[in-house]
Amino acid sequence: MFRTLFAPMLTPWCRIWLMIQAVKPGYMQPIVRRTRYDALPEGADWRDDGCEVAPHCLECPLERCRYEAPGGLRGLLNSTVRDPQIIILRAEGASIHTIAKRFGLSRRSVWRALVKA
Repeated sequence: MFRTLFAPMLTPWCRIWLMIQAVKPGYMQPIVRRTRYDALPEGADWRDDGCEVAPHCLECPLERCRYEAPGGLRGLLNSTVRDPQIIILRAEGASIHTIAKRFGLSRRSVWRALVKA
């Protein structure tokens, strides 16, 4: 405790003396940190409540959990359903403005979907 409270005020020789004393057996006991009670899975209160996609997490058809994906469920649906449709329409020759109106998006969002492909 002395070292932590007054270390900034000690002279260099005092710091060296404290380091030498710390090397002596029995001078300082190793600090054993306690584990948080909720750090282990046994201490977690986890219920498999599922979400709007499936009643239970283990029965979910999604490859990636909606809570772990950036953008949530909307981001997953955009990347798996909407974005491929945008790419197909653009390949067929539809204009950016037409695609944006059809999906209710801004022109920038359409370009963003095309760049990700």
